[in-house]
Amino acid sequence: MPCAISDPSLLIPSVQATYPLGREYKGVFHQSKRCPCCAYIRFDDPPSDVLDHFYNVEYPEVSKTWYNVEGDYNASKTHERSRRVVDILNAFGIAPDAHVHEFGCAFGGTVQALKDLGYKASGTELNRTAVEQGRARGNLDIHARPAQEFLAEQPDECSAVYSYHALEHFTDPFAFLRELRQVISPDGLVISFLPNSAALFPLVYGHSHYIWYGYPEHVHLFSPGSAQALASTCGYELLYVTTAPIDIDQSGPISRALKQDTLSAQYLRNEPMDRYGEELVIVMTPAGSKLLERHQDMHLKAWEYSRIQSRRERFLMDQLATFAPNPWLE
Repeated sequence: MPCAISDPSLLIPSVQATYPLGREYKGVFHQSKRCPCCAYIRFDDPPSDVLDHFYNVEYPEVSKTWYNVEGDYNASKTHERSRRVVDILNAFGIAPDAHVHEFGCAFGGTVQALKDLGYKASGTELNRTAVEQGRARGNLDIHARPAQEFLAEQPDECSAVYSYHALEHFTDPFAFLRELRQVISPDGLVISFLPNSAALFPLVYGHSHYIWYGYPEHVHLFSPGSAQALASTCGYELLYVTTAPIDIDQSGPISRALKQDTLSAQYLRNEPMDRYGEELVIVMTPAGSKLLERHQDMHLKAWEYSRIQSRRERFLMDQLATFAPNPWLE
């Protein structure tokens, strides 16, 4: 059976511990849907007025302690984020003077860090206020425009596009990725850092307690098992997929997860934990790219990794449908 990313008609209602799984927003319960073959989860598209209110009114208020220009240019943050991007660029032979673009760049801190390293870096962000504040710091290579429009007008090809926790916010990330494919180098990279729907915490305790399971902000949650379908559905080849641990303020329950007396916890005790980090990393290249031939071994490993994880995710998600322990009980 194919992934529901490739065939949305396969989506089934999400259930956790025999109850519908979803989020209440403004007094309305929104049940998510899931792929029956992996841990890909999505909500129905929020109405445009809901999204406008959330991102223009609610989100700035709840995120002001960390979503701000000073935090975005914090040296430790920009160093870590730029290093992770550069490591991937180096692995696939993208030259240090290449044009590299970030969509959803916020205030542009990582873009500036890459510029300081010699890359021709640029960024786009739909939050005009964030862009204005970043440009006020002298970072004139960030723009309040859709990425695909900006890149289509550039005189030189973009060798790599990356994003940090942006794609899950799109109502139609698949159409966006297809459009993006048309405006980057045919031998380019698309690097996505995303919340992992198949991290240890949600696979043991369920998604109802997972900080990254949210409506209307996270319309799509991807997983290693869905990575291959994401790539092929949008006209790309999968080059690399992995997960990484990240602090999501749920360290207590995570430390107890494998001690739970459930089939999911028992199963995961025998699994390498580097497969179940909170952050998902997916690297793709347009179909027909020369990078595929140069890195055939990595492509085959990524494809096989995604295939195997999809089977594991299916088993674990099916377990959660019948029972999920309370993460806050000692």
